[in-house]
Amino acid sequence: NDLDGPVQGKLTLSIATTGGQQTAQADVPFDVAALGQQSYAVTLALPDTPGDYEVRAAAVPDKGPAKSPTVSRRLTRIMR
Repeated sequence: NDLDGPVQGKLTLSIATTGGQQTAQADVPFDVAALGQQSYAVTLALPDTPGDYEVRAAAVPDKGPAKSPTVSRRLTRIMR
């Protein structure tokens, strides 16, 4: 949190195919202190089908000075 006030909201972790079809999602509440950082453990089932996927984390604020979501995307390959 780069802001001078605490931020709370919902953290969503999802996995989707590179074509955009979502295969799994998990949501947890988050609460980060002003100018702070926080780690969260989120359990998410991996797809059974091997292939290329996008892992996406989105922190959507509902309280505090933040007005827009923070989003992180990573491409990954699942091999079986």
